[in-house]
Amino acid sequence: MKKWTHSKLLMTAELEYKLIEVRERVDTLLAKQRAARLEHNKIKHVKKKSVSKQPESVKPLDLKNYQIKRIGQNSTK
Repeated sequence: MKKWTHSKLLMTAELEYKLIEVRERVDTLLAKQRAARLEHNKIKHVKKKSVSKQPESVKPLDLKNYQIKRIGQNSTK
């Protein structure tokens, strides 16, 4: 029975060690993911700013569309 208990303790210790390694890897991956998301959001924000700052191409106004068209003699009434 002592051998079984001793091997069980060793196995438990190994599993705990592996669990710690896995948790560290997960923490590292989550940190990388968080950093990438923040970087993506920062780039997205800068792109929105730069797009909003650029002036749009100005088309000349066609004033004919805005002129009052007279219809007949009584157009002033």
